[in-house]
Amino acid sequence: MDTLPIELQTEIWNIYWKGVFKENVLDKFTETMRSFHTMDSFLKNHFYSNTEKEYDVQIRYYLKQCNMLFNEFYNNKGLYKYILATDDKFSLCFNQMYLRSCYPKIKDCYKQICVYCLCNGTPYMSYYIAERFMYLSKQK
Repeated sequence: MDTLPIELQTEIWNIYWKGVFKENVLDKFTETMRSFHTMDSFLKNHFYSNTEKEYDVQIRYYLKQCNMLFNEFYNNKGLYKYILATDDKFSLCFNQMYLRSCYPKIKDCYKQICVYCLCNGTPYMSYYIAERFMYLSKQK
């Protein structure tokens, strides 16, 4: 490579670094938004319309996975800032003081997903959604 003219070397390195940037940054952002869209469709199909507590117990593993998704993004500051800039409906899900003060009866493994459901679910069902997560928090 050192024998090539400097202009050609510069062009090769530019192409290389564009690929690395796309792979490490842009693809991660796309994957993040795809994960949130998948989570939204799961919640619409299985959680919001559900009225049975037994079914909530059956899907609690997936609800915990959704909550872990929030924690993963909160711990990655770049993704966290991107998510907040993309859509402000996530801001309460990451506000730790709000989570601790408003939802002490809900286990930590459900807090972010509970707030997300409260912000994005049916407005008149907010109390019912919080009650469902309190019920799940009492389960083993």
